[in-house]
Amino acid sequence: MTTDDPVLLHPGSETARLVREKDWSTTPLGPMDQWPDSLRVVLGICLRSRFPMFVWWGPELINLYNDACIPLLGARHPELSAGRSP
Repeated sequence: MTTDDPVLLHPGSETARLVREKDWSTTPLGPMDQWPDSLRVVLGICLRSRFPMFVWWGPELINLYNDACIPLLGARHPELSAGRSP
């Protein structure tokens, strides 16, 4: 990923920080630098929204969400962050 990537350019977002810090190479999504542009764009839109948004990605339905979802998730956050669907 480049420094102008939509996922990396969202300072102050807890969920964006969690996405940046996760070792994605150990997940079905693989390393972030190999993510398709479509995932980067949709995740960037999700992370910037002030409305609750989820992204379910890939055959494994990897769950990604934004800060607005945190109050809805309660104790399941951050364990659910970037995890598999329940």
